[in-house]
Amino acid sequence: MKKVLLILLLSFLLVSCKKEKEFSIIGSWQLESIYRRDQSGEFRWFQVSNNLRLAFFLNFTGDGRYSSSSDIPEDYGTYFYNHSANILTFSSSRGMTYEVKLTSVDNNRFSYNIFVNGELYSTKKYIRRR
Repeated sequence: MKKVLLILLLSFLLVSCKKEKEFSIIGSWQLESIYRRDQSGEFRWFQVSNNLRLAFFLNFTGDGRYSSSSDIPEDYGTYFYNHSANILTFSSSRGMTYEVKLTSVDNNRFSYNIFVNGELYSTKKYIRRR
């Protein structure tokens, strides 16, 4: 009887555990803000989502294609997102391949750092468009 109750309890626990929803890059994203040096040389956040001059968008499809645009189309190509390492690899139509490591990820936002010569150049934050 104790074994049956133990098995039922374990079964209940296994069935009631929810698997955490995996982040999906698929969809349309808008650049929200950029962390970079200002004119004095200090790093600070610059809000860009409200500034139409600086608006920038990334679109990821389910078949591994991406496009980027501002007020005009800018680039397109293919991408691969490695969920376990949080690495996003772009293969551009211009023949360039580069990768970024996502530093913050949830279903509505992601961000990544850009390094130049081993030093932080900027951080970009994107927000999912509805």
